[in-house]
Amino acid sequence: MLRKKAEGKIKQAGISFHDTPELLDEILRQYGSGLDFVQLQINYADWGFLRQILDNFKSYWYTVQAALNGL
Repeated sequence: MLRKKAEGKIKQAGISFHDTPELLDEILRQYGSGLDFVQLQINYADWGFLRQILDNFKSYWYTVQAALNGL
C-alpha cells in the first residue's frame, strides 16, 4: 500500500484499527509516517483506551479529534 502511494496510485492511505493502544503504538511507530488517517472503533467502554492513545500520541491528536467529530 505504501509503495503504491509513493507511485501516486493511491492518494490517501490509512487503516481501520480495532485493538489495543499498545498495538496501535507499534503500528504507528513503524508505519505512521506513511498514513494519512487512522479510523478508530471507539465504544463507550473504550474511553479508557482512548485516553491512553491520546496520552501516548499527542502528535496525532488532531487526526483523532477529527475522526471523533466525523470530519
